Amino acid sequence: MHFVFMSAHIYVIWQVKAGYLPKEIQLSFMKYTAQMIIKDLRNNHNEVLEKFRVKASDRAFQIWERNALSVCL
Repeated sequence: MHFVFMSAHIYVIWQVKAGYLPKEIQLSFMKYTAQMIIKDLRNNHNEVLEKFRVKASDRAFQIWERNALSVCL
């Protein structure tokens, strides 16, 4: 996996192994990284975490965009 963090987005390049679907990998990546970002912000920068608070029935914070762009080559 290769990745580049930009100021407002991230580029990730990965190779999908047999038996996995790209969308499942993306969702798993986004869920895990969001959980880790929220955990770090909660422990170290609680005031910043509040900037990610949303009024949603299924979550308190939104880290990634709801419809992230994914391109399969």
